[in-house]
Amino acid sequence: MSLLYLRTGDKVRFDATPEHKQLVEVTIGALAFRLRTDDLWEAKTGENCARCTYAKYCAAVQDNPRSLPKATKSRRQRQLVLSI
Repeated sequence: MSLLYLRTGDKVRFDATPEHKQLVEVTIGALAFRLRTDDLWEAKTGENCARCTYAKYCAAVQDNPRSLPKATKSRRQRQLVLSI
């Protein structure tokens, strides 16, 4: 398996057992399910808020956030792919 750090381009490789691969699939699968179904998620401010392009719409950052564009309000299907 490899980890690719997008900001630096560094790539770290390591051997993964079948158990590691299964754990990754289960963990990412659970996260993907939560991302698709969690309507009660509440934003929390942090160090990344200054760089976030969503900040102008975020009630955790703005006292009067902008309304989301209409195109983003529909529940679209998301596809997440994990290739191990």
